[in-house]
Amino acid sequence: MSLTLLHATWTPISLLLFVLIARPAHNPFLDCAVAVRAAIAARGGRLVLAALLGVLAANFAECAVDPAVSAALGWDATPLVRAVESDWVERVQAGVPPWSLGVLAWFYLSGYVAVLAAPLVVWTAEGRGPAVAAYTAAFAANYLLALPFYLLVPVREAAWSGLSAAQPLLDVPWPGITAELRAGSALDNCFPSLHVSCTTTVFCLALRHGPRNLRLLAAAAALATAWAVMALGIHWGLDVAAGVPFGIGCALLGRRATRELRS
Repeated sequence: MSLTLLHATWTPISLLLFVLIARPAHNPFLDCAVAVRAAIAARGGRLVLAALLGVLAANFAECAVDPAVSAALGWDATPLVRAVESDWVERVQAGVPPWSLGVLAWFYLSGYVAVLAAPLVVWTAEGRGPAVAAYTAAFAANYLLALPFYLLVPVREAAWSGLSAAQPLLDVPWPGITAELRAGSALDNCFPSLHVSCTTTVFCLALRHGPRNLRLLAAAAALATAWAVMALGIHWGLDVAAGVPFGIGCALLGRRATRELRS
């Protein structure tokens, strides 16, 4: 299955499931429809959509120039990361049951995107404009503040580094999918883990704005992400450890920025 087809099928299904978990007494199709209408018809919704698209465009631009910048820098931080944490990723992979690889791959590819979108749907449906604004700012902060690290502190993925015995297990359930991911994430864009930082941000803001089920979903997603990125051989333990405070900081920045704009 191609990455495009995967996102066109499993990501919407995952989003509907997560919205249903967060708001079990409501129709997830209607909640998603409300969010889509807001993104198209409401001025605030269009601003949110423009901000998200701008962030993604910046990410793809970074990936385009990343090889040239890395070549110009002439250095690689991966050996340092490997020396600090030793065989941590290999130990994590040793505890991964083979039957779970499909679940981990689904969560890394589709579940993660759905987890990031679910708060926007839930808070839009509940009319929590300040939460939507804070989350949008925090999401943008995650991407934009990570770009200098990805350009100036190149750390290669664990299973593709040549320095670890970790295996690229993401390709086991979906052969060749890692190559497709390169369009949106360069091989040496590891430190900090953006998957971990973004799900940490979701958790922090869910704690603040609720509802209760979204908090529980966000907590489970943050833990599952931290495990999945190492179990699949994508991130080092240090990437994960750095992603947690990074995500907390971006959540605080998002709240502060939108609070000052409203004052």
